[in-house]
Amino acid sequence: MPKSVDFINIYDFLKSDQKKKKYPIINHKTEMQGYTVHKVEGKKRTYRYFKDGVYEMYKRFNHPNKNLKFIDYMSPNSSKRIKREEFDQEGYLHRKIYYKQNTLNKTQEIMFKKDGNAYVNRLFKGDPNNTVTSVVYFDKDETYFFDSESDFYKFCFEKIIQPNSQVISDARNLDQALIEMNTDNVKKIAVQHSTFHKLEDTSEVRGAYRYLLDYSKHIDYMVFLTEGQKENWEKFVIIQLTLLQSPTALS
Repeated sequence: MPKSVDFINIYDFLKSDQKKKKYPIINHKTEMQGYTVHKVEGKKRTYRYFKDGVYEMYKRFNHPNKNLKFIDYMSPNSSKRIKREEFDQEGYLHRKIYYKQNTLNKTQEIMFKKDGNAYVNRLFKGDPNNTVTSVVYFDKDETYFFDSESDFYKFCFEKIIQPNSQVISDARNLDQALIEMNTDNVKKIAVQHSTFHKLEDTSEVRGAYRYLLDYSKHIDYMVFLTEGQKENWEKFVIIQLTLLQSPTALS
């Protein structure tokens, strides 16, 4: 990519005010007072921590600079993790994840700035698919509640994307946010790089592509890998329009 291209992460953008202050690097030590430390065999810089004989924590120090990457807090009843804390390369906590008891199903995911303040909370249903139910953004002056992850992405797009831009989306979970965003004169481009129909029934569109098909008229351009994909998609669009115009659909 040319050096003139900027890469912007949504979460880095939302905590961009922390760049105004210089934060020193925190170097986490392997040893912890009051804990017995056991190195995990076969894994580099990975350790288990026991207190009074009880297995409490699992730590991995595998950032490129060998600093702490994450801590798993273990349930004393099942030895499964109940919470994970993730750290950036400078040693600062940047995310906490809470899990439903005895599973790896997320219940909450909280993002932190370097000053220790939370700025995003993603709430989950607690199912195996880690379905997001709502998102909360904690701004300095206001708190924003979003009923869906798509609404949150739409909010972020409207903050980041400038008028008269061309926006390319190749992730289906961003299609709704792109289509619904209210930024002037934005060219919206959807890229397809996988099969959009079900393999067991080629007459059915996969769920991830359903929204894009239903609202395809709001996309300025569609990009396909092959002519065959393009022709198949056009067939689905024609079928969709026919259904919308049928007496049953209009009644």
